[in-house]
Amino acid sequence: QRNCKHFAIFLVLSALATGVMDREECYTPKGGGGGAAKNMQTIDGIQVLERRGWIKWQPIAVQLSMGNRLAVMDSKNEVKEHLEIQHLDPLKSEKKDEEFAFHLYFVGKKEKWTLRAQNKEQFDKWTDVLEANLKQINKDGGRYNYGLPDRDPRTDLPLISVPQEFTANFAYLNMAVIHWFGTVKKLGVGFSVEERICVLGDRCLYLCKRNADITRCVMISDIKRLLLAQDDAKDLYIAIIMPETVHDKTDPSKPPRPEYDLMFHSDDIQTFVRYLRTVYVYLTSGKMLPLDQVKDRQQLETDVRLTRPKGWELTYWQPMFKQHLSNLLNEWYRKQKAEAEGGVEPKTIEEKKADG
Repeated sequence: QRNCKHFAIFLVLSALATGVMDREECYTPKGGGGGAAKNMQTIDGIQVLERRGWIKWQPIAVQLSMGNRLAVMDSKNEVKEHLEIQHLDPLKSEKKDEEFAFHLYFVGKKEKWTLRAQNKEQFDKWTDVLEANLKQINKDGGRYNYGLPDRDPRTDLPLISVPQEFTANFAYLNMAVIHWFGTVKKLGVGFSVEERICVLGDRCLYLCKRNADITRCVMISDIKRLLLAQDDAKDLYIAIIMPETVHDKTDPSKPPRPEYDLMFHSDDIQTFVRYLRTVYVYLTSGKMLPLDQVKDRQQLETDVRLTRPKGWELTYWQPMFKQHLSNLLNEWYRKQKAEAEGGVEPKTIEEKKADG
C-alpha cells in the first residue's frame, strides 16, 4: 500500500524498496523464454562521449550492452556503474556546443543526462542503435521480461508491455505483471464521461490519467459482481460493483474503508472482462465472478453507485514485479525437481551465503 499517486514514481520507489531493480535472476522454463536480446544492435567497445556538467562538458567513457544497458567506466576502464536507458531524446538545438548532443533518461533515476558525440558519425551510430533497441524493448518487454514466457503460468493470461504511444509516462509498468492496458471512457456522476487509462494487473485494477496519476485502484478479489450494459450507440460498458466497505488486507485491525463502483467502455471490453474474471478465479481459489446483463437505465441508477462516498480515500497497492514472479517460479520448479528426484532439496543462493 502506497501514498504516492503517480504510477512511475510509485513503481520506482517500490522497486527500490524491494530490491527488484538490483537483481538479475531470470526464470528459465523448459524451452526458453524472452529472447529480445537476439534482436538488439550493439556498439563495439568502450566509447568516449562528453557529458554536460555544471560549467563545461566532461569526457566520459561508456559501453553499451544488453540493448539498453549503459556501463560507465572509471579511469582504469573498469565498470563503476550500470544504468538502464529508458528513453533517448536527440537535442534539436542550433547552439554550436549542442551539436551532436542527446538526452538520456534512465530507469529509477529522475535526473537526465545530456551527452555529446564527438562527430556526426558517432552521433548517428548512438541514436540509431539506441532508438532501434528501445523500440524493440518496448515492443516485447525486452529485459523487463526477466526470461518469463509470453503468458503468466498461473492464469495463462498474456504478460504484456506498455504500448509504444504510452511509454513516456507508463514505461515503468514494463517491469510489472500486467495483462491488459487500454484507453477507456469512464462514467462519473450523472453518467458524465472522462477518459482514463485502465491497467489490469495480477491482483489490482487501476484507472489513471494520461500523465500516469492513479485515480482508482481496487483489489480484484474485493469485486462483488459485474454488470454489462449497452448505450444507444450499442457500445458496451462494464460496471464493476464493489461492496459498500472493504477491509484492509494488509492490516485487518483497521476499520473498513468506504468504496464505490466503476463503470467504463472500451472497444476491447469483452477481452477485458474475460481477463478480469480469470484473475478473479485465480485470486479466490476457483470462485466465479458473477456477470449479469443490465435490463434498463433504472437498474443502472439503482444498482450502480458512481458517487464518491464520504470518507473515501485513494488507496492502492503495487502490481507484482516480473522479477518477483520469476523468483517465485524458480522456487516452485526447484522444489518440484527436488521432490521428483527424491533427494535433498538444493539450497538457494541466500541459504548458501548464510552458511558462509
